[in-house]
Amino acid sequence: MAKIKLTPGQLYFLRERDFLTGEISRYVKIGLVRDAKETAKRIAEHQTGNPRKIYDYRSLSSPFVEHVETLMHYWFAPKWITGEWFNMNEDEIDAAIAIAEEIIQEQQESKVTLERSYELGLMESTGETIEASEDAQKVWEELTQVKVEMDVLAARKKIIDHELRKASGNAGGIAGVLSVSFIEGGIRFDDKLLLEDHPELHEEYCTKETSSVTGPFTVKGKKTLKKENPELNNEAKSLEKIDLDVSDIDFEKSVEPTEQIKALHADYINIQRETYIKDWHYARLEAQLKMLTGDSDGIDGLCGWKRELKHKASFDKKRFEEDHPELVEKYSRKSPDSFAVKVFSWRNYSIPE
Repeated sequence: MAKIKLTPGQLYFLRERDFLTGEISRYVKIGLVRDAKETAKRIAEHQTGNPRKIYDYRSLSSPFVEHVETLMHYWFAPKWITGEWFNMNEDEIDAAIAIAEEIIQEQQESKVTLERSYELGLMESTGETIEASEDAQKVWEELTQVKVEMDVLAARKKIIDHELRKASGNAGGIAGVLSVSFIEGGIRFDDKLLLEDHPELHEEYCTKETSSVTGPFTVKGKKTLKKENPELNNEAKSLEKIDLDVSDIDFEKSVEPTEQIKALHADYINIQRETYIKDWHYARLEAQLKMLTGDSDGIDGLCGWKRELKHKASFDKKRFEEDHPELVEKYSRKSPDSFAVKVFSWRNYSIPE
């Protein structure tokens, strides 16, 4: 899961009013402005080219505005049309605002804990583990339960993703559901091969740099999907491989979605919604457990968090290119062309009842 950015700002809900009739559309834009930037300036940016009057229906201050915006987008993904625009009636908008207020309240309550957990991640640990307190035990039990619930969602999502990919065949996408994009292979300088052939020359262009303190936070004794839900685990593990090469794909071809495909897409979006909600719950619990770990190497039987100051060698490619252009060409490799499949997190088509 991505690290939460602790950036303050405003979460806004923008609406549209027809200049001629005064009618208010069902489209709502859920977006953000960071730090001290005003919502009014963002409205002015969006107003250009829009034949309807955009106005601020509601703005909310958030300590982690990027996080709450992302969570809101996925929470209301079944209403997501495109970009940051959602199709909502009055009751749905007010319900969304109420949920945003709850999330922001949770952010405010978790702010100190999250900030401290980030600070601890930059500190070297002592080399000693500590005994599990009652509080740590309770947090760990809830954390491991949430994690297995997330694993269930991930397995379900993997199965649906596989079904949608099969349905797309060798086409460049399914209209409104997924896209297949071409990725041209890039040129990469292989300094590892240079090291094998010319270790002394390679050493000349390496500089020693001290990295920040690093070390993974690991949770011990986690529940596994294999044990908790063996049937789902086996289904996700035994999916047939879709063997497609980039040359097999007709990127201009598009498959029209059947009602079955739309239903699968709806399930995929709902699973994403649940996943983001669980992610937020997990992030708060993990921060609590990190706080309880402090500067130790971990808590006996619950978690490990050994943090060390590490050094790494970096290769000065720019200087090497200036001094040895012929070797840069010799040790450069082109990666093969490839493709990427993206299932859309929104729906801009009619939805099956």
